[in-house]
Amino acid sequence: MRHAQRASRLTEPAGAKAASETVILSCCATGAGNYLVEGSTDFLVVGATTYLDRSTNQSMTYGSPNSDLQHFLRSWLSDPLRVSAVAPSGDALARLMTREISPCDGPILELGPGTGVFTKALLDRGVSESELTLIENGPDFARLLRHRFPQSRVLLADAARLARLDLFPVASVGAVVSGLPLLSMSPRQVLSVLRGTFGYLRPDGTFYQFTYGFRCPVPRPILDRLRLKATRVGQTVRNLPPATVYRITRQLSN
Repeated sequence: MRHAQRASRLTEPAGAKAASETVILSCCATGAGNYLVEGSTDFLVVGATTYLDRSTNQSMTYGSPNSDLQHFLRSWLSDPLRVSAVAPSGDALARLMTREISPCDGPILELGPGTGVFTKALLDRGVSESELTLIENGPDFARLLRHRFPQSRVLLADAARLARLDLFPVASVGAVVSGLPLLSMSPRQVLSVLRGTFGYLRPDGTFYQFTYGFRCPVPRPILDRLRLKATRVGQTVRNLPPATVYRITRQLSN
């Protein structure tokens, strides 16, 4: 018989790796180390580290700009540090973020997709939906993404703990598209995000990040520590607020 339990953290079964410590507000045990998020059939947490989507396939639909704006505002009001932006990114920024990505870059990892603006732009670039893995830390956004992109893999997880999740074979991902609010994150969190994602990226793989600031949101000491370099891709003023996109890659070996 399943029993409900309240928990802020889930622990691993005996003998397993360290727990991901992703916050789960409420869950119920289903046996064999699996947990089902209470009140939702969308996400199955397996062994507290692997996140599998249990939603039934539905037709992909896109919300109106007003509905997505309302969704962002509600999420920002409930947790401004996690969401950071009060509105979803615009189409111009989405095109700039994804213009260098092609179908041959799959599989592709997206961090903090929110309502899926960048995700839709990737599909417009010809990327197969089944090649997309979307990492979202907000349950409401994750549920929305699953309904809009039923063929993608939607994972309810903390992007700063990717290194603890066995998501892909090593060096298999071609590109990472990040909508994370790096400027609102601690240097340790930013370091963890980059270390985790570059562990999955191919040697020539690319990490794309946008910012509302005037310089790359990844501090130079972190880039140097991980032997990475940042290159400015471009800026768009047709976004509110204006945004700049950076391409982060490994430094060439001497």
